[in-house]
Amino acid sequence: MDHESLELRTFNYTEHKLQDMENEIDPENNFFNNIQINCEYYTDEQLKFKLKMNGEVSIIHFNSRSLNSNFSKIKHCLQQIEQKMTVIAITETWLTDEQAVMYEIEGYEMFFVNRREKKGGGVALYIDSNYRSRVLESMSFVKDKVMECVTVEIEIERVNNIILSCVYRTPGSCIETFTEALVGLYDSINKKKMCFVCGDFNIDLLNPFHLNTTTEFINAMYSMSLYPSIIRPSRITTHSATLIDNIFTNVIDKKITSGLLINDLSDHLPVFATIPCCKVTNRDIQVQLIRHKTKSAINNFKEDLIKQDWKEVYVEDVDEAYDKFISILITSYDKNCPLVKKMGKQKFAEKPWLTKGIQKSCSRKNTLYKLFIKKRTKEAEQTYKVYKNKLTNIIRNSKREYYSRSLDNNKNNITKTWKILNEIARNNVGRTSCPTYFMTKNNIIINNKEQIANEFNDFFVNVGASLAGEIEEIGSKSRMEREKGNVNQKSMFIRGTNGKEIIDIVKSFKNKKSTDWNDMDMSMVKNIIECVEKPLVHICNLSLQKGLFPNKMKIAKVIPIYKTGDIHTFSNHRPVSLLSQFSKILEKLFYTRLNDFVVKCNMLSNQQYGFRSNRTTSHALIEFVEKISNAIENKQYTVGVFLDLKKAFDTVNHDILLEKLKKYGVRGVAHSWISSYLEKRYQYVQIDNCKSQLLQVTCGVPQGSVLGPLLFLLYINDICEASKVLKLILFADDTNLFCSGDNLKQLLDTMEKEMVLLKNWFDLNKLTLNISKTKFIVFGNRLPNTISKLMINEIEIERVSAIKFLGVIIDNDLNWK
Repeated sequence: MDHESLELRTFNYTEHKLQDMENEIDPENNFFNNIQINCEYYTDEQLKFKLKMNGEVSIIHFNSRSLNSNFSKIKHCLQQIEQKMTVIAITETWLTDEQAVMYEIEGYEMFFVNRREKKGGGVALYIDSNYRSRVLESMSFVKDKVMECVTVEIEIERVNNIILSCVYRTPGSCIETFTEALVGLYDSINKKKMCFVCGDFNIDLLNPFHLNTTTEFINAMYSMSLYPSIIRPSRITTHSATLIDNIFTNVIDKKITSGLLINDLSDHLPVFATIPCCKVTNRDIQVQLIRHKTKSAINNFKEDLIKQDWKEVYVEDVDEAYDKFISILITSYDKNCPLVKKMGKQKFAEKPWLTKGIQKSCSRKNTLYKLFIKKRTKEAEQTYKVYKNKLTNIIRNSKREYYSRSLDNNKNNITKTWKILNEIARNNVGRTSCPTYFMTKNNIIINNKEQIANEFNDFFVNVGASLAGEIEEIGSKSRMEREKGNVNQKSMFIRGTNGKEIIDIVKSFKNKKSTDWNDMDMSMVKNIIECVEKPLVHICNLSLQKGLFPNKMKIAKVIPIYKTGDIHTFSNHRPVSLLSQFSKILEKLFYTRLNDFVVKCNMLSNQQYGFRSNRTTSHALIEFVEKISNAIENKQYTVGVFLDLKKAFDTVNHDILLEKLKKYGVRGVAHSWISSYLEKRYQYVQIDNCKSQLLQVTCGVPQGSVLGPLLFLLYINDICEASKVLKLILFADDTNLFCSGDNLKQLLDTMEKEMVLLKNWFDLNKLTLNISKTKFIVFGNRLPNTISKLMINEIEIERVSAIKFLGVIIDNDLNWK
């Protein structure tokens, strides 16, 4: 569909020239002759072709009229275009700051400004994370009852930076005030920088003489060398066709391709512009290395392993045996399932409820919409709207049925259930891609991937050791004095293993696709386990007999995952460690034996609920509620302190852990095995196909390991002995203290004294208490108006009326959600 078929008026630059330009004598030198705008209407397919041909910097603006309602439609529209836009601008988001963080898009950085009080309005910018960008705070604001504006600066190599604003003007607001605000923003901007102002201006450029202020707005934009790139109506109804959405720019010496996308996600057509200011060829296409794992390739791999002569593995040195085993295995793996290059483009999450039939109906709806904006008759509008409403109901029901089936199929799997619920609630917005630049602690920007990977690895490896190093050394003598008399006289015995046990262990693991440093995933191990069972039995038995853990099983591949805050800061990411698949098998063998011994000797405190069979958060919550309820029934107060520990798993001191294990009865070969398991561990960080250098991990229990959680429970187990007064409820490192009594002041004094003992225990064990994030609540009927402060180390602990306890928010009246 072209613009002629719509028979709509277009914006004419020469009708709105500035007065001083009227006097130009030579028409060949007229300023407006330099404006090269090519603005048309496009379908999804046409725009996809246009972007594929150009590969330039591209901007698209959507008026969403509620991002909550239309977020999935916007993502679907972008998916249909296929090519990654440089900038996605959205007006009328109708969000609060708290809600906005739920609407991030993978591969983009989000910047937003929202109204603080009144509903509606709101603007957001999504910038391709391949570009370095920053928000300009002085140019991002809310002007009450007039406008919202968010502005970013985008750095472009070898070209002047881009200044880009997304603006929404409140309908009916004073145009003069709005114009003055825009002039104030851009009048002082360096004219060498490329500027773009996009959004919903609610000023019809096709009817400028209706109000003098509209002409003044256009002239003001011209005075800043900002010209509209959209010259055709963006809001079309049966009775009007107005140009109120636009992308203004000072880039007029290059050929701009602009247009409007025929899409019905709101009553405004999306507008876009592509600018040849920075040619980035195929920036949205990344080369991925993936394994060729067809059914025939896997069968060839298995046959090759069966034919192997494993005699080189049957030696008495643990490291030599495993080295030979993994060398033979990976050589065969590379031969039969080689790495191949795959060109990958940006992808959005699939929508399984959109069946082929529904997708055909969507195409039909789009055709009806095109006919409506072409004919602009009541009949065409009615036909389109009836069809659209029916289709919306069908899609809604299909989605509801899909999630209902998914929840029913996974009702016994709490992890998958929560994942599905998060999808429904749109909380699954965690980023998996890594931004292209980071800021070091010295405020130095780095954008080399290898350097970023090395900086990440250095941060992850040292964060635990740095925290532990800040704690004053108390010495092992104090620790031994405290633990005197609590020695288990029984000792752990390690039995050997066999092929059946190893195969059963492998079968019990989940079919995860994440790969270790050998590029092996557990699904592949499950395919080949029976082919390598015998040499693996020899290696595992050799390890258990000699008390040695193979060194090549100690290497971890680490992937940084964004948490929250500034994405360009290393500390706002957490590490996900991917350990050797065969390491998990050997760990599980030892874990089974150690756990049997721990259970038999009843070692773990009854107050610990984390990582234990038949004990869940539900049991901990029940004990918590019963404790508080009983106190309230007895007309007592309860003070609850909810401690926060910094990087507890990462700061476990190996010497202290090994010392405690001896006390618990893990001695001899078993003790040597754990010592070997913990020492000389190395890791590297991988970002895409780029790997950092290997660095040694000197403290902490291995993240992502089978054995790590149990070792941590044993490490923290004797915390319950630190106080004879407090009731502790533990869930791994989640430590919560409770104390009940009749006199609230005495209760707070008691809690303060006991917390000193707990703080001493943390210091002795090299664990760091984060006092600033530690909170306390007072439970009870008729609380006094004034409640004494609670202090630790002369630092006041914040009192709150509600707290998140094991995933449930509970207030001081025992209401929870």
